[in-house]
Amino acid sequence: MGQQHINITGATNVQIGDYNQQQIVQSFTELIKQINESSLPAEQKATALEKLKDFLNLPLVSSILGSALGGIIGT
Repeated sequence: MGQQHINITGATNVQIGDYNQQQIVQSFTELIKQINESSLPAEQKATALEKLKDFLNLPLVSSILGSALGGIIGT
């Protein structure tokens, strides 16, 4: 990978790194928020969140998402 030059001017929120990984985390975080805020019964919400957690814990998913999973699974 070649050398990169980064210039930041007047910014308050800056990320340097893997944007795709951040986007994945934000997407799952938003999904969890939407499940929690839905009008479904608590039991259905819990089931949906548990299935999402099971999916994120699959070895294939873990190997693809890597360290980004830590923040997602904890929710």
